Amino acid sequence: MNTTDRQRRRTCAGFTLVELLVVIGVIALLIGVAFPVLKPALSKSKRVVCLSNLRQLGVGFQAYRDDHGGAVPICQTLPVDPARPALNTVLADDGFEGGKAWRCPSDAELHKSIGVSYEYFLGMMGMMADSPKDLGKLVSDMDRGQGQMPVLIDADGWHPGGPNQVDRNAYYFDGRVDWLGAE
Repeated sequence: MNTTDRQRRRTCAGFTLVELLVVIGVIALLIGVAFPVLKPALSKSKRVVCLSNLRQLGVGFQAYRDDHGGAVPICQTLPVDPARPALNTVLADDGFEGGKAWRCPSDAELHKSIGVSYEYFLGMMGMMADSPKDLGKLVSDMDRGQGQMPVLIDADGWHPGGPNQVDRNAYYFDGRVDWLGAE
């Protein structure tokens, strides 16, 4: 074997540093171009997971109503007062844990501090009602279709793009999940 064959083998064995840097630069450029394009898709996928979570929690809510003669849980909107029951504990006591469904994938803070990402909207109605009988009339009206009342809503506006700049998902009394305020 002569010297030129050895030199040729040594130079053909790998890539040069310049070639590797060019490849890394091209990959970085492609990532830089692709990331802004993929961000809306990521946001949409988080919203879909959130809607699925709300539907699962809605199943637990309806199961509670079925077990209690159509009554709705009377509890606080968010579990902030340990002396009063919250929806997640009321449903858990009734046999529906909910697990990961209580966390919206777009919620980075609230779930860590209080264990849920969703407000129990009817909890506000329960606090405003003078008696369980008044709340019962409200529920009866909703059952007859006189109200498209949300039951559970995102505790914050985590999903940009909602109608009228209301960026929250909601589970409604009639069983549907949609934007809060959507008709």
